[in-house]
Amino acid sequence: MLKYEGNFSIAGVPGLSSKIMLNFLDSGGTFTRKMLPSGNAIDTVQIKDGRRFEISVVDCVNTIVFVRAQDVGVKGTELQYPINSNAELLDTLEQIRVKGGILAGLIRPQESVRPTTHSLPKIVMVAQTTDYITLTNQAVQAEDIDILSRYISMGALHKAHAVGGAMALAAACQIPGTIPSLLTSSSGSTVRIGHPSGTMYAEAVVERKETDWHVIRAACGRTARRLMEGEAYIPVSVLAAHG
Repeated sequence: MLKYEGNFSIAGVPGLSSKIMLNFLDSGGTFTRKMLPSGNAIDTVQIKDGRRFEISVVDCVNTIVFVRAQDVGVKGTELQYPINSNAELLDTLEQIRVKGGILAGLIRPQESVRPTTHSLPKIVMVAQTTDYITLTNQAVQAEDIDILSRYISMGALHKAHAVGGAMALAAACQIPGTIPSLLTSSSGSTVRIGHPSGTMYAEAVVERKETDWHVIRAACGRTARRLMEGEAYIPVSVLAAHG
């Protein structure tokens, strides 16, 4: 029997309900056919001004380029305005994203690319946990999360965190040597993600497979409630006519 009462919550959704896991099975290599499209846990890319950045490109449900927040000059606790009003930072992130997309085979070298023309890969800034304040002025304590994440989509910081990006992050945290795995405080298959609106719960079960990795299951915690129920009345003559 379905149970709608519970104590699980989603940032930005009012109330509590029972936890429902949204599962994606065998979800590694969704777009590139490889969990690590470049074959490496960490790659180094160079942008136009000569600066070099370490990134991890992970393909699970969505293809994500992970970069350390501190490497691009932020803390990882920032909300929308400080990120979206910083044209220099957004340009740096876009250049890094494009380089990661080339490594993943999603973008061709010398191709003209903008966030509106090439939505993949996404780029995510990650950092070690610390206390921060959400968009709704709620306090998030470092001990209540395992990693900080700031998800950039279409050239702007997401007000929360995309589900696909959360599952890619959970999977990346399980792969030794990736940037998320080096920053997370989680030691198991679950990860509590701190994002601008609060927290998100995700899971991933990953195993080594030859030269790559296999995601047995990636999942994200969701809630549901019954909205309505009703009855539809059909004339007996209609049923008889189609009998």
